[in-house]
Amino acid sequence: MEWVLLLTMALSSPPGEVRDVAPVVLPGFTTVEACNLAGKQIADRFVALAGKTRQQQGIAGNSATSIPMINTECVALRK
Repeated sequence: MEWVLLLTMALSSPPGEVRDVAPVVLPGFTTVEACNLAGKQIADRFVALAGKTRQQQGIAGNSATSIPMINTECVALRK
């Protein structure tokens, strides 16, 4: 059995507006714990890097648009 990490990231948007998500699939985890830890670490870095990029674009760091929405999920696959 192999664990696969699914990540999606979308930029914050005004209420009622739907934005496309950017999906990422990372295979090869041997345990759900390792998969979940990787998801948390990657999500934390996505937030930091998105904040840095948006700050360079002149968007205030404390605004609702400064933080991306990130979701992670680990799925078990049998090969």
